[in-house]
Amino acid sequence: MLQRVALINCPLYNSGLTDLNGGLILSGIMQTTPFQDLVRIAGSQAELRRLINAHLPAEEQITAQAVSKWEGGIPANRCILLEQISGGAVTRYQMRPDIFGEAPAQQAA
Repeated sequence: MLQRVALINCPLYNSGLTDLNGGLILSGIMQTTPFQDLVRIAGSQAELRRLINAHLPAEEQITAQAVSKWEGGIPANRCILLEQISGGAVTRYQMRPDIFGEAPAQQAA
C-alpha cells in the first residue's frame, strides 16, 4: 500500500513566468512548481527520496543527487508513482504536461 500525504493548498500552474528559484509567478503572487510541492508534502528532498525508494526494488533505488536534479524537470517514468505518493495532490498532468497533456475534466458524481 502506498503512503499518501495530503496537500493543504494546491497552487495554480498556468503561468509561464518564473522567479530565480523556479517558482511560478501569477499576478505578483509566487506560485510553486510541482517538484517544490512534492518536497513540501514529503517534508524534504531526503524524505521524498525515502518515500519513493520504499516502493522500488533495490536495483531501481534512486540517489539524493537524482532527486535534486528534478528541480529542472521530473522524469516521466516517476510521475505516476509520485502522484500516488502525494495522494493525487500533485498530478502527472502538473508534473509533465508535455507528456501527459492536460488533466481530464472531472466527471460529475
